[in-house]
Amino acid sequence: MKKLNKVIVATDFSAGSDFALKMANRLKEKSSCSVTLVHISDAATTWDWPGTDLQARTLLKQFRKELTTAIEKKIKDQMVRCGVDFEAELIFGEAYSEMMNFIERSKADLLVMGHRGEKSIFPIGSFAKKMIASSAIPVLITNNETPINKVGCLLDLSKIMPFTITAGRDFAQMFNAHLSYFTSIPDLSTNLLTRMPFAISNTTLDENQRKEIISKAKNELIKNLGQVNEDDIIVDISIKGTSASLSEKLDEHNIDLAVLGKHNRGPLEKLFIGSVSSGFIDYFKGNSLILPENKGL
Repeated sequence: MKKLNKVIVATDFSAGSDFALKMANRLKEKSSCSVTLVHISDAATTWDWPGTDLQARTLLKQFRKELTTAIEKKIKDQMVRCGVDFEAELIFGEAYSEMMNFIERSKADLLVMGHRGEKSIFPIGSFAKKMIASSAIPVLITNNETPINKVGCLLDLSKIMPFTITAGRDFAQMFNAHLSYFTSIPDLSTNLLTRMPFAISNTTLDENQRKEIISKAKNELIKNLGQVNEDDIIVDISIKGTSASLSEKLDEHNIDLAVLGKHNRGPLEKLFIGSVSSGFIDYFKGNSLILPENKGL
């Protein structure tokens, strides 16, 4: 597998980011990569000041010094709490833009971060989802510190599938974990019918049709996967959304880490975050590795 050289782990000092630190430490132990802990503070260090320029500079300098000291202590306390020892970077500014800049200049291979799982009408407020939508490197979202014994590779028949397969195999090898492959086929006809005031039962998929679709999907996946155990290929036909149905299947099979690729859909995706990859992390309570389009690790 491709060697991980540089990993960034983002922290906001929450319990969720504790999981991210512990996961980054596991990656460090498995791959001997370097890890940099990054906290970005959006606390204002400038404001309108009616006094003289000298007074303003003196006060701002003192404020910045005290704030830096306080945050650096929180960083050290969190590393002690999590039992890790990383290099640390404290950055002042807007979180999204500063993290994007840091990723570029550090030439990191992977970003590890937590996700609070807060759903809202306007999900663009989620830092994790913004990073998933825009990051040029893979993003590993952590939700727990469960050992990685089972990896689930989420596939669709698209140009991102080869990168997803490779990453799934790489992480399964890294953690010596069992690897399974999952795909979800939406049952659009039944979905639509269940929303109607009456049901037309003879137009929904019967059992034989479902079996035929699943068999064809498995055969198509095997062409891309090569020699794999057919029992490790799970195909689901569901009237639910893709994120929800995949998450349920992963939970059924006790998957600890899900690996999936992201389709780039241009600027609107980055604004409204409507993709399966970003929505998936609201449903799946395990850990998730999301790959940018056409890029592996």
